[in-house]
Amino acid sequence: PIITFCNKMDRESREVIDIIDEIQETLALEVSPINYPIGKGKDFIGCYELSDGYIELLIKQNKNIKNQIKFINSKSNNQLSSIINKEKWEQEFENLNLIKSLTAEFNYNNFQDGVLSPIFFGSAIYSLGIKRLLKSVIDYGPYPKPRQSKKRLVKPDEKYVSGFIFKVQANMDFRHRDRVAFLRICSGKFKRGMKLYHVRSRKFVTISNPILFLAKDRNIVDEAWAGDIIGIPNHGQFMIGDTFTESENIKFLGIPSFAPEIMKKITTTDPLKSKHLNKSLIQFAEEGLIKLFKTNVGDTKIIGVIGILQFDVLKHRMESEYNIPVKFEEIQYNKVRWLIGDNNNIEKFVETNSNQIAKDHENDYVYLIRINWDLEKSIRDFPSIKFNNVKEINNS
Repeated sequence: PIITFCNKMDRESREVIDIIDEIQETLALEVSPINYPIGKGKDFIGCYELSDGYIELLIKQNKNIKNQIKFINSKSNNQLSSIINKEKWEQEFENLNLIKSLTAEFNYNNFQDGVLSPIFFGSAIYSLGIKRLLKSVIDYGPYPKPRQSKKRLVKPDEKYVSGFIFKVQANMDFRHRDRVAFLRICSGKFKRGMKLYHVRSRKFVTISNPILFLAKDRNIVDEAWAGDIIGIPNHGQFMIGDTFTESENIKFLGIPSFAPEIMKKITTTDPLKSKHLNKSLIQFAEEGLIKLFKTNVGDTKIIGVIGILQFDVLKHRMESEYNIPVKFEEIQYNKVRWLIGDNNNIEKFVETNSNQIAKDHENDYVYLIRINWDLEKSIRDFPSIKFNNVKEINNS
């Protein structure tokens, strides 16, 4: 499900109907306006709520101060005439009726199916429309769903806490070189200071400073329930796919790692920083920013990504966060496949194709493919091996 928020309505913009049309075309789904901006740019006065006819007024004051929200009833002529003249209001109301006739009425089931998105208008810098948007997340957001583990299905209303790490972000605070692991709570009620069982390391860990993020703000969170996401500061001991419970030894499934579509060789232009390059690449691979492969022959470091711009992101972060200058070089390989099968068969395949074998940052074998014929021949010669383009993250 997608909720859409159109920000900065206090600035000059295109017509609302054009904005809605572009959003529908870009998202390839219908949108349903929940509120409507009255005026635009310097003439913007607030947003009209379609459900009850109230107008949330724009109150311009110090942008660093949280603004108070003020509503007026559009059906009250006295209140309405104090902020907008009659001709202007009639024109806006005519535009609103036109948009209502051209867009779908909000339907909760269609929203849950991902074919319709409610759209909200506002101005975040003046706090206009933000509470209405957050309320819609509560009202419309899907309930936490059961999560499959290796042993059983974990339900969100269970008594005991469980969850898994789905994202790791390094260097969120450059001064401390910190790492934050994002934990999705799958069941139970989490409390700050709880000891949770880290399944992979088989150790109990005290979660003393769980963080809740909202934009750039960080706040220590005291409680969290199933469906919530909390950040756990750490020094690299937590990885994507790690499972946390109160005591049960389970492992959540359904966290895939996809084969990259673009690959390049990476080196540093400063030979003195080769060791640091290796450490930083492993960290970025653990984040999920890149796929890192090291060839069996020559120990060449190959970076794999989904989109070409990820190379620019990696280069920038290397230079800004680690002060390591890097360069990328084209290579002959354009695909990789993870090898799944009996260990003896995999070792035989690795020995036969040693020049096209590498390992990822989790030490699993991958097959480097130059052309489709390589893969087709390998499938014929080694029918007992699966050449997968998706790997289940399995931090057992």
